[in-house]
Amino acid sequence: MKWNDIQKEIKVWSETNFGVRPEWHPLLGLFEEQGELAHAYLKKAQGIRGTPEQHDADMQDAVGDMVIYLLDFANAMGFDVNGFKKGNLGRAPGHRLLFRVLRAVAVLETKYCFGKADELPITASLILLQLDRFCEAFGWNFGTIVMDTWHKVKQRDWKKEPNGPAAEKNYAQA
Repeated sequence: MKWNDIQKEIKVWSETNFGVRPEWHPLLGLFEEQGELAHAYLKKAQGIRGTPEQHDADMQDAVGDMVIYLLDFANAMGFDVNGFKKGNLGRAPGHRLLFRVLRAVAVLETKYCFGKADELPITASLILLQLDRFCEAFGWNFGTIVMDTWHKVKQRDWKKEPNGPAAEKNYAQA
């Protein structure tokens, strides 16, 4: 497998399927898949919403998709996997705020992995601050969102319904 060959194929496929688009699209796709990977891992660890085999398949799919998005992003930015060419992301304010949220989450993960437990609280506070700013940019009330979500979540019973509440199943199938 040659990374440059795969990257070239992805470039053709992406241009055929999506045409011209902002370069941040595949970067955001990378983060989306990072979330899907974390989701599948967590649900497997919790023993809910599927079998271990289903979660393994979902994790593998997410890893593959992350690589595709990463190489698509490299194409959009004009660099290959063997080098780097500077470029301007040209992010819109909402995207910049979202990336700050994602970066703060990455910082939290880094501090956790390097055993810097004393820095986790301030980093968690930073994530909350960035989420609040993100919501504010869209005219959303962060506190209301948190409370409304908690109200729904706290009524779930994963022991009784390990595959999720019926309402969520119907929503997911829609």
